[in-house]
Amino acid sequence: MVDLFGQVLDKVYDVLGKSITLTEKDVHPSDDFLLLGEHAHKSCTITFTKTRSGLIMLLFDNDEPILLENCPESFYLTLLKNL
Repeated sequence: MVDLFGQVLDKVYDVLGKSITLTEKDVHPSDDFLLLGEHAHKSCTITFTKTRSGLIMLLFDNDEPILLENCPESFYLTLLKNL
């Protein structure tokens, strides 16, 4: 299997300091991490930053921040679809 984290990491470096807004249609069908839609938030804006130690942090407008490496693989598919 292809290393999803490595693929996402390659793309994330291009969007550091930028934000993307995702809606339900942007979420990969197998993503069970980012819940958007009728019974949740309609959209989610994610800002990609780097910590002082060089790790990639995702800042969510409607949730707690998370390190990229701590995200589930299903969410990587959504990121690859939209970056």
